[in-house]
Amino acid sequence: MIKSKKLAHLLGTLALILTAGSVQSHGSAEINYVPGSGPVIRYPWKITMSSHDTVEFARHVGAKSADEPAQAEPLKGWTHFTDWVALTLTEPAMLTVEISAQPGLHYTTFNSETNTINDLLARGWLYPASSIYEGIDPITEVGHMYNPKGNFSAAINFLKYTEDIAGEQHISYKVLLKPGEYSIAIAGVNAKHCQPTNTECYDGRQGYRAKFTTQATPIRVP
Repeated sequence: MIKSKKLAHLLGTLALILTAGSVQSHGSAEINYVPGSGPVIRYPWKITMSSHDTVEFARHVGAKSADEPAQAEPLKGWTHFTDWVALTLTEPAMLTVEISAQPGLHYTTFNSETNTINDLLARGWLYPASSIYEGIDPITEVGHMYNPKGNFSAAINFLKYTEDIAGEQHISYKVLLKPGEYSIAIAGVNAKHCQPTNTECYDGRQGYRAKFTTQATPIRVP
């Protein structure tokens, strides 16, 4: 009998319904995907939300992008293997962030030496993690590593970190926010759940699906 997690992974892989950069939005939300480059925090996702919106999007991150075993604390995260969201919130809101592993997700790469485009399939075994910071920083040269559990750039202020502790390949968290700009990191902690010999799980690009939801709050946000 196939365990439920393996069955879900198999069905998702067979479906092959998503491509990297797939998006959906509801309400007044705006979402754009523009790949970045350079030695700074890259924000491929730029999202604007009010207090009654939903956005969903899918892409891929590095398996160990929030927790590199070979790296010393506190800089355990890989800056450029993490997906960064530049979120602009126009009203006070309760933000709910949900991130799940997504099998069957295609993406393309360009080989400049051969001048060819390659169609690839992201692995579907992500154990997700997410950090949220107040402010955005698209200009500071922060280097290859970052701190997913605290501050590492003077331009953004750490607020919250959540990771998949139970091995469910899913996380969900809520945070009460005032209007403004926020950096949200989407990453993986696969090294805490996978053996190094299991390269399909331990390494490589792992697909994810994210959902952001905002709700109006009668509480004044300080």
